Amino acid sequence: MCDLEHNVLLKNVQQGEVFHYSLILLKGELANTCCSGKFEIVANNCESIPFSFAIEKDVGSEDGNKQRVRKFRILLRLSHGESQYEIQYCSTKTRVNLIYTALESQFTVAPVYIVCKGHNGRYQSYENDPQNDSEQACRKITLAIELLQCLYAEKLHEHGFGRKTFAIDASCRPFHSELEWQKSTTMTEDELWHRCATELVNCKRYDMERVKVVGFLSSTHFEGISDGDYSYENIRKKTTGHAALGGGGLALFGTGCLYTWPSSLEAVCDALLSQQPINCEKLLDDSNYRRTYGGCFATTLGSVCHEMGHTFELGHTPDGSIMGDGFDAIDNVFLGGAQGANGPKRLINTKPGGLAGRLTQLKRPGEVLRQRLEAKQNDGVFFAPISALTLNYHRWFNHAKGFIGGSMNFDNTTRTVTCNRSSIVLVELRSSENGMMQKCWTFQEQQHQPITFTLPKLANLPDLTLFVEDATGSILKINLNKSVDNSTAAVCEAKILFRQLKPFPVIDENNNFKIDTEHFLESSNQIIDALACFGKLFAPIVRDMRQNVVKITVKYKQNKPLFKYLEDLILKDKDGNDVPYDTITDGLLWLKRAFEMMELFFRNLLEDETRSEQVKPHLKKAYEECLLPYHGYVAQKAFQLLHSFLPTRSSLLGTSDSNMDNLKALDEFLVRFRANLNHLNEFYTKHDLHKTYKA
Repeated sequence: MCDLEHNVLLKNVQQGEVFHYSLILLKGELANTCCSGKFEIVANNCESIPFSFAIEKDVGSEDGNKQRVRKFRILLRLSHGESQYEIQYCSTKTRVNLIYTALESQFTVAPVYIVCKGHNGRYQSYENDPQNDSEQACRKITLAIELLQCLYAEKLHEHGFGRKTFAIDASCRPFHSELEWQKSTTMTEDELWHRCATELVNCKRYDMERVKVVGFLSSTHFEGISDGDYSYENIRKKTTGHAALGGGGLALFGTGCLYTWPSSLEAVCDALLSQQPINCEKLLDDSNYRRTYGGCFATTLGSVCHEMGHTFELGHTPDGSIMGDGFDAIDNVFLGGAQGANGPKRLINTKPGGLAGRLTQLKRPGEVLRQRLEAKQNDGVFFAPISALTLNYHRWFNHAKGFIGGSMNFDNTTRTVTCNRSSIVLVELRSSENGMMQKCWTFQEQQHQPITFTLPKLANLPDLTLFVEDATGSILKINLNKSVDNSTAAVCEAKILFRQLKPFPVIDENNNFKIDTEHFLESSNQIIDALACFGKLFAPIVRDMRQNVVKITVKYKQNKPLFKYLEDLILKDKDGNDVPYDTITDGLLWLKRAFEMMELFFRNLLEDETRSEQVKPHLKKAYEECLLPYHGYVAQKAFQLLHSFLPTRSSLLGTSDSNMDNLKALDEFLVRFRANLNHLNEFYTKHDLHKTYKA
């Protein structure tokens, strides 16, 4: 103990405050540090608990009593329920009661460690590292996602939205990919992202309509620098299996810098402060040219934060925010003023163009500088207002159960968005090339939130994407193509481009008047992928169709020569099973019925001479004819709900005057689609395979 009068004051939490995430950040001030003083934290008057802290070294202020006051930050893991935490420094103690209540959310984030086929699962690290295995990697990744869960909460709190954040599905665990390790070394970021996204969609572990996956590739490899060129561009050329892309339901990253990440809470602040130099001849350096372990941890963690933002539908912002070029300084959130000035800015781009777009260095206008100055009172790391507002209403940040989402339509002729069952909270125009925000309109006060919004005519803003969010978190995205005549309305791009789909197989004498199995499966997968654009609420129908295709595919792969034709596969399946309700035959029957409904739905659209934007009557008619006879009460009610959230005709097919080729392609596609379905009906009737039980 010493003779100095200490005082510990917490600045950002209140007595009895409730948190819905376990790893929290405490900000405070400490009067009169001393040589023998150190922090200790005790919970419920029992044993000490783990934590990590950082304290200002040289920056402080003096009050009237000439006391030296320094700011500190503490990362603390809360216990479930209500607990009293006693923060001790030398001879002084401060107590605070905090409550942790975990929420069960239907929308979660799942961290995964992706191990390619043939890879041992060990991430690249310094020599003689005995712990760079999958288990250690998962510990590091779990901790990192918890840190970002805390960061998102703090940043939304600074905007006045409360400590809203995403829910974590579970601790990180390995995901064993079918992608060959050697093949992955030749793939680009985009190719890796699409391959991993496809595998995650097709596997049964995650419901990708309700889970955002943050994946890390174990096989990232840096071959080292031997030519003395330590530029980031050269470093990237010598790195394989690397990615830093986010969008849709997946954010994907390499693990080349995982060796700098801590695996325990106590080590976090020390890891961020670490000045240990990186041996760039052997180890990957992504530190914004800081060349230190701490800088590398900060930059790569910031990159994860940024790309996760894209999975939450955030666009790029032209400023120094997290979704701009400010994610490198993410260490300031947890260190405050402990490290002094920020490191240098990047000299070149961090990523090549890809799914999430290219980050662009821009000159900051006066308004952005004002926002940055306001953020400095915290730590200089911030979400732009449009990003924070998007997160505030986003479904992954609002955990109420049983909500009823709204729906939105865009009228291309009037350039008007109409919101049903809710109200519009923001409208944003983004560059389609790189996702950069160009213009935005926000409606934060509930009484001023409209149900319609008409886009004004804006000059010199070509190649834009319209982004709209309503108060229930529903999101509408429309690609707006610049018209030849600026006075005309924008054109709505079709969600389904039938010219790009593989037509179903021809049934003729060349294939014994049978359906080629592999061709049928390829076409089925493509049309199912196209139907996914109907929206998230249609995911159960899409998933059921996909599962039936998977059943047939598994059977086909057992003996491809024997099952070359679909009819042979079905007859072999029928003869080998006594229970028809759990067979490939039954799966194809339900797939055929779903396809018949969709074929009739699109046929109705083509034959509608009024070209009405409302397509609900067409789907209702197709459902009643093709699926209703086989659906029980629960299934019928489920369809009625989905029926309320259909896209418009233009959003599905494009506007008639500008997408006539798409309509022609649809007409051609349906010919062979219907021929395959008719043939299967005749086949099932001939062999008495039709079943009439209700689902």
